[in-house]
Amino acid sequence: MSRISKVTYVGLSLVAVGLMVVPSAAVAATNEGTFCTNLSSIINTVNAGVSNQEAKLTQAFSNRTSTFTSNHDKWDSELAAKRAEWDTTRQADFTKLEAKATTDAEKAAVTAYEAAVNKAVAARRSANDAARATFRAGVQGVISGRQATILSQLTAFKTAVTAAETTAQNSCSATPTQSATIRVTFRGALKTARETYTAARKDDAKVGDQVKALAQARNAAEQANDAAFKTAMRSARQTLEAAFKSGL
Repeated sequence: MSRISKVTYVGLSLVAVGLMVVPSAAVAATNEGTFCTNLSSIINTVNAGVSNQEAKLTQAFSNRTSTFTSNHDKWDSELAAKRAEWDTTRQADFTKLEAKATTDAEKAAVTAYEAAVNKAVAARRSANDAARATFRAGVQGVISGRQATILSQLTAFKTAVTAAETTAQNSCSATPTQSATIRVTFRGALKTARETYTAARKDDAKVGDQVKALAQARNAAEQANDAAFKTAMRSARQTLEAAFKSGL
């Protein structure tokens, strides 16, 4: 899970870099003296680039959801298959054990043992399923929350870009002879928008830490479940052995 999250957010970070490059490149390629003349074209290029990168970001979110769903389904399917195998093996062991019981007391002890084992297995499975569900819900919550924040940051970035474009348009209309100065101001506004967005995206790295903490909590719960299972199994076997008095 941690690996998936890391890959996903590396991808989102690269998209963020793309968002920053498009406006800067579009302005840098324009001659100072023709900035106002070409402003409409510059704005179209900037907006097209931002829209393209925004589409990539949306796709990255969609890919993450698809990957998580696919991985969960695959894991659940494999686990179900393994549990079915374990159930078959356990039932075969029960059959062998039943064949060894000759007295009513021994038969009763075997029946009680089987019930205790089945109860312990069901309890561990239920507890592990709950731990896994809690982990998945936690991961989804962390990532969904981060995505919402990123989209909010993107909206702020786009608003800043639009404001810079509007200011440049108004300035070019009022003082077209100041094209060079207007260009510098425009580039400065885009630079500020870029730096603000980049700084906000630094929190992306915290997602991995949060997922790691959730994984640790899940692992701790599963370890506790395993310990409880072993205790129940040991008690069931000791009771059975006492009934048979033969060290089965």
